[in-house]
Amino acid sequence: MPGSPSPGLFPGNPTKPWTDIFKPSPYLPTWSLPDWASGQASGTKICNSANREECEKLCDSEYDRGRDFCRAMSGMRGRDKKSFRQCMGQVDSNYVEWLWCKPAARLEWRPLPSMRNRPSKSKLFKGRHFEQEIIILCVRWYLRYKLSYRDLVEMMAERGLSVAHTTILRWVQRYAPEFDKRWSRFSAQAGTSWRVDETYVRIRGQWAYLYRAVDASGKTVDFRLSPRRNVASAKAFFRKAVRSQGRSPSTITLDGYAASHRAVRELQQQGRLAGLTKLRSSKYLNNLIEQDHRNIKSRLSAMLGLKSFASAAITIRGIELLHRIRKGQCDLRALATQGQTPSEIWAAVLAA
Repeated sequence: MPGSPSPGLFPGNPTKPWTDIFKPSPYLPTWSLPDWASGQASGTKICNSANREECEKLCDSEYDRGRDFCRAMSGMRGRDKKSFRQCMGQVDSNYVEWLWCKPAARLEWRPLPSMRNRPSKSKLFKGRHFEQEIIILCVRWYLRYKLSYRDLVEMMAERGLSVAHTTILRWVQRYAPEFDKRWSRFSAQAGTSWRVDETYVRIRGQWAYLYRAVDASGKTVDFRLSPRRNVASAKAFFRKAVRSQGRSPSTITLDGYAASHRAVRELQQQGRLAGLTKLRSSKYLNNLIEQDHRNIKSRLSAMLGLKSFASAAITIRGIELLHRIRKGQCDLRALATQGQTPSEIWAAVLAA
């Protein structure tokens, strides 16, 4: 991410006010710059249009303005492509998370403008030698159940399909992040009382640390895999959790590890967490997150071992997705999937 612009002007173009890129939308009368661009908290934007198509166009146009901002910030004339990609990463991960579109219908819909150029379900599996239903089934079963890649090879062989275990491995690494992005569009917001804890994961003989949080009812808030267990890692997890939920928690319950307590206090001082957030340490209240670790650890323990940090992060991301789905954290009323089989539900979500 390039440095913040000087107030009022774009770097490299002193005649153009940088606020011209972000002009207020007629649907968002209180629209303001995101804080990564202006250094000011922008809050939540609400689109009150009853027309879903209008909301979609609005989000697309706001995303395009973010892209124009990145081009201007990076001096984009075919040269500085690296800083442009970094800036667009910030647009995807920060700015888009704050843009909420809310039709007048009973169901709240949260589109992701960054998904608008993503391939449709049919294009997503283009060029694969197997049917998309087989790919989805193998990836879904591997992430949900205690199966090895060779177990799935035998199960597919009983159905007359010859698949190599390395092929299924490549499917998991390719499609687990994509499935998570598409299912996240239907994720329900978790509660504001968080139970936070970290657990150990062994990757190529070295310990890594999986930070996780659930709310008071056991719903997953967020997770983050980190190679270290320190203040910086804890702060990175809390920033990610607040960004994904779109709000600060009212209460954070931790164990006695001092680094996590210090991370929360520093984030409150920096304004990244609400100052009214209550911080407490309670062993019995954190039993909820300790028990929730069991579902993730039991799936990881059945594997032969995680060989690299990158592949481990992708695999855990998929396991966490299936865990959220099993806990009913996705609101699919808009897709009218009542009474359908899991395969039909997955097809509807990926095609939406």
